[in-house]
Amino acid sequence: MTCENVERLADAYADGELAFEETLALEAHVEQCQACAARLEQIRTLKDALRAAPYFSAPAALAARVRTTVADAAVSSSRPRPRVFRWQPWLVSAASIAIVALAVVGVLRRGGALDDATAAAVVEGHVRSLMADHLTDVTSTDRHTVKPWFAGRVDFAPTVVDLVSEGFPLIGGRLDYIDHHPAAALVYKRGGHPINVFVWPQASGSPTHVTRSDARGYHVISWARGGVAVWVVSDVALTELADFARKLDAATHD
Repeated sequence: MTCENVERLADAYADGELAFEETLALEAHVEQCQACAARLEQIRTLKDALRAAPYFSAPAALAARVRTTVADAAVSSSRPRPRVFRWQPWLVSAASIAIVALAVVGVLRRGGALDDATAAAVVEGHVRSLMADHLTDVTSTDRHTVKPWFAGRVDFAPTVVDLVSEGFPLIGGRLDYIDHHPAAALVYKRGGHPINVFVWPQASGSPTHVTRSDARGYHVISWARGGVAVWVVSDVALTELADFARKLDAATHD
């Protein structure tokens, strides 16, 4: 079993649809591969979030519009059809479900739900680094030591800045795997609280800072600029984390 096989079979595994032999092979691989284990955890998190999403019935007005649209299509069709078009109740439900499903897909493609899933993965990456005592692969307060360490380990060059004068000292960096791709993790501190900064290439995005918080007290601030996505996460006070994010963004793009 290879990482490519795990990527292909991960969704089926999470849904319990793999054959017994494939399940054993995949689990044996994941026990030895941190990246694949993180990928499976992200898939489980996303599936749990989708299952917990509220269900909304299609409103009567939407059903009426569906009836009208399908009836117009039936009238314009050149195929033989009965003189009186009779709308079957099951078809109303099916058409309504289809339209609602397309609407949901549109929302997902606009990024809202996917961004929430990425935020959840970022928080889990932060927690994982603390639980596994694996906060840094390279430990240094010198950005000229941390930045070159990533060369050859990721296919981009993360910008590393020193914010010790602002009260946020750099302590090192590490490799991580977030939201289905490798990420550079830059680690800062505020008092005794680590701040993880996950960075990876992203073709488009807004420079506006977007903030999310969860019930455990973790805060996530994200933005994209210059082809790079930046996700900051910590349990420091939100005002302090927002101050760090502003200073990091400013120093990165001076």
